Amino acid sequence: MTEKVTLALEPGHPLPKEIFPSPEALGQWTAEALARRLDRGETDVRLPCWAALGDFSPAVGALAVLRAVMDIVYERPALRTLTLLCATPQELAVFRFQWNMWFAAAKPPHDHDSL
Repeated sequence: MTEKVTLALEPGHPLPKEIFPSPEALGQWTAEALARRLDRGETDVRLPCWAALGDFSPAVGALAVLRAVMDIVYERPALRTLTLLCATPQELAVFRFQWNMWFAAAKPPHDHDSL
């Protein structure tokens, strides 16, 4: 199922005005947006996502979003593809790091020379 998900940089999405009390609330909000799109019959979804919409680290926010979204991916097999869109290179890097740590089927190579 993880092969259905990609991360991409797509600037221009307006920053939501919502501030979330916890990373889990941010994740739930994002998952609900995905579920609404699926309920409308979409099967190839491009969904803006944010990691830092509260008083928590972007890394924790990105992980909460990915966990919540992946629950929907596993529950809704009609979804063919999901592209999570990040507005900045910094957010994309945070999401990619969490994705590679917890969800990627194959881990990217690491630069051992810098250790």
